[in-house]
Amino acid sequence: MNNSKQGCLNSKVLIIEADVGLCGWLSAQLNLVHGVAELRTVAGLAAAEEQLVTWSPDLLVIDICTLSLNSVRSIITQAKNLPAPRRCIVATLYDDSDELLSALRAGADAYVSMDEDDAVFVQQLQDAVLGRSRLSAKLARRLIAEFGLHYRDEISLAKDEISVLELAARGLGVKASADSLEVGYEVIAKTVKTLYQKLHAPQGREAVA
Repeated sequence: MNNSKQGCLNSKVLIIEADVGLCGWLSAQLNLVHGVAELRTVAGLAAAEEQLVTWSPDLLVIDICTLSLNSVRSIITQAKNLPAPRRCIVATLYDDSDELLSALRAGADAYVSMDEDDAVFVQQLQDAVLGRSRLSAKLARRLIAEFGLHYRDEISLAKDEISVLELAARGLGVKASADSLEVGYEVIAKTVKTLYQKLHAPQGREAVA
């Protein structure tokens, strides 16, 4: 059963990775994640499109460092436009890159940083599979600039969303932000997901930082 809103157990996961060595590494890390039932790998857009139709994965993990921006945007858009939208996690080396912002604008649900040791990376994958979205200090600062420069007239941020961005920009993680604001972990996690959704909201154009 597909579940696009929350993480789900027994997930069918499709890895989209153009680098053979990294593909093996990603597969090994995902095999350590609770909730992953089946794994398949493809190297490019055409094969990913075929798997979306013929295998119907619940979750896509996309390395945005080895694919073109157009390919990343295309596969995320197709996954999100299915009758039962699929969840998309993107893997990156840089938390504040244009490629990551582009993927989030296209509708990616979460991201994981490959510039971490294996144990941290697996935990990030686990959180993402369970439907939790992370927000690093670098990305928070980038989002503050994005919302201020490009979305000022289209989107207004709620007070709690601004607070979460400001705390994240200072280096506080989800748990520390929850403690600071005296709310539950899931409240902050939901706010981060809402921020990503608002970044995706303006349709028909691509904001350029």
